Amino acid sequence: MESKDLGLGPRHFTRPTTFKPGQRTGRKVADTTHLIGVNDELVRLAYAMMENPDEWILAQTYHRIDSKNGKDMGLHWRIQTANSTLRRFMFVGVNKEGMVSIAKPIVGMYGAGIFKTHAIEANSDILDNGDVEVWVRWTERLHNVA
Repeated sequence: MESKDLGLGPRHFTRPTTFKPGQRTGRKVADTTHLIGVNDELVRLAYAMMENPDEWILAQTYHRIDSKNGKDMGLHWRIQTANSTLRRFMFVGVNKEGMVSIAKPIVGMYGAGIFKTHAIEANSDILDNGDVEVWVRWTERLHNVA
């Protein structure tokens, strides 16, 4: 029986025994990190909303046929899942239920009090083919509306 690989760890990097100030002796790497993960997609979405205030941006599509298993999960499942996503978008900057990956760049750009005057609005649409889309936009909060 083959043994499992024991993780990369010490074979690929080392950490100093103590962390203390020092002098850099190498050359700076000129490359930047690439935004490719799920959280990074949300960061890109946050910047797209800030660059296009009051304009709807497609954030998510729940397809009628699931691409992973090839089955129709049902309209009820797609709507319930989209509603959960809507809730997470609407609570960005309000409480812990909101997406932190979206809140951080917005707070970084406008400051900590921005969610008192602005909010993320989210809605979902059902397409003719049965897909459910989630749309979001960055907008000012409505105050004193009767």
